[in-house]
Amino acid sequence: MHEWLVTGAQASVRPNMGSWNAHGQYVGRPIGATESDVSLDLYAGVRTPWKRLQVAAFVPLVLAARGVPGTSAVGGGFGDMNFSARLDVWDSERHPWIPGLAMLAGITVPTGTAPESASRPLAVDATGTGSVRGIAGVAFEKPLGAWLFDVIALTTLSAPRSVGTISTTRAPGLALTGAATYVFEGGDALGTSIAYQVEWDALIDGMSVKDSSRRVFRLGVYALHPFGSGAWRMLGSLTLEPPISELGQNELSGVTLLIGAQRGF
Repeated sequence: MHEWLVTGAQASVRPNMGSWNAHGQYVGRPIGATESDVSLDLYAGVRTPWKRLQVAAFVPLVLAARGVPGTSAVGGGFGDMNFSARLDVWDSERHPWIPGLAMLAGITVPTGTAPESASRPLAVDATGTGSVRGIAGVAFEKPLGAWLFDVIALTTLSAPRSVGTISTTRAPGLALTGAATYVFEGGDALGTSIAYQVEWDALIDGMSVKDSSRRVFRLGVYALHPFGSGAWRMLGSLTLEPPISELGQNELSGVTLLIGAQRGF
């Protein structure tokens, strides 16, 4: 609460292990096929003079490496940028049991390369979705002693886009995340999270496409370590989409390792 600006960078690598098909059945990666995604993200968050309001920007740089028998390719570029805002409505310290409440909003703009515009082999230079996405949600937070508990619910809505002569629209989506973090006396923190995302059937020329919905279940652990005066922090996380049938649909399964650093002012 004493800081007005946080800025940082984080790098992640994600080998993909397999995927879920349109019926929720998990299928392992084909023999001879490889796929890994690498991302370098830059971000900054600012607390406005009205301290209840925060705004942030997120800029990803994306790299993909894919291979199939007989060919392989590496490519990337800027991904889709995101701008967001958070408004603290209710302070968790006002009541011993009622959690704090914040309203969340954001927009993702198609600054990356859409899949149909990719020109490299295996579409390794596709770095974005090709459409504007709006985001709105709520966050509940409650500190209890050395523990901090978070529950976040986000909804997404995508704008239609044209692919050749066809109009396509990703369906509305819902993302739910719960996290529990233990904060040690020196400021180190260790936590775990669970997340579920679902997106309903997409539309092509206004017609719903059966079995095109997406869903994925994700588990994660994360840690933060302050050093120096505490203004600098190292952070890291490990997340996994468990490769089990019915836990996903039309999504990839993989393990993501993230390492980053941030500075508070």
